[in-house]
Amino acid sequence: MKKTFMNQFKFKFPLTSLALVGLVSMKSTFRLLVACSLALMPLAAKAVITLNVDAAPNVYGSPNWPSWWSQTEADVAAGTFTDMRSGTYPGTHLIDPRDESVYSTEDLGQRLHWIYWLPGQTTAGLGDNFQTKWVTDWAGEAWTYDWTLNGGNGDWALDGADVGWTTPASWADYNSGVIGSFGFAWLTSGPNDTDYRNDILQNQTYATGLIRSRDNENDAWQIQELTVQVVPEPTTTACFLLGLGALVCIQRLNQKRSSR
Repeated sequence: MKKTFMNQFKFKFPLTSLALVGLVSMKSTFRLLVACSLALMPLAAKAVITLNVDAAPNVYGSPNWPSWWSQTEADVAAGTFTDMRSGTYPGTHLIDPRDESVYSTEDLGQRLHWIYWLPGQTTAGLGDNFQTKWVTDWAGEAWTYDWTLNGGNGDWALDGADVGWTTPASWADYNSGVIGSFGFAWLTSGPNDTDYRNDILQNQTYATGLIRSRDNENDAWQIQELTVQVVPEPTTTACFLLGLGALVCIQRLNQKRSSR
């Protein structure tokens, strides 16, 4: 009996050890498979931030602003907004000076407004990790508005990588996301201010709205931008095309002379 007992003990012990080793091995394999599965799973895609632009009613006093903004919010969130639909060239990224000129008479004019939409976000969650600014050129130089200047009242400043950015003050939680806008306009004397219009056409070629975002303060900023181009006067375009045609003719004439 003793021998039999010992044989049984010796027989069972290796089996038990083997079972324990197998169990540990299975657990390790399972953990490895889970880790591999998680590694192979696609990362959740970040919510796409959309940026649109329009020639909006003057937010500072126009009675048309509330209805424009209400419809704009709904369409931007639904993905059905058409850029520059209230401007001179709907459905394009082209502007006329009147699309970015405000005044204190009649309809108060229009301002360029860039509209941003961040689905699945909240203003509290974004905090200082979302900022905006606009840039426009004038006489060949890029300018923006820096709110840190002039005692916090802001002033014009030459554009730079870290110049002009500001956290929105009027954005809102809307339809399970965050929506807001920021704008720019030239102050003129009225809709028939031809002098200022000519100044704009001679000195400005574009205006750009920019947004930047990051997951936290340790991450790099991700920047998006949307640019509209100022359409020159037809006479200016015609003169340009005429000059280009004359240049082509001169080049061809020179080629013929050199080939003789």
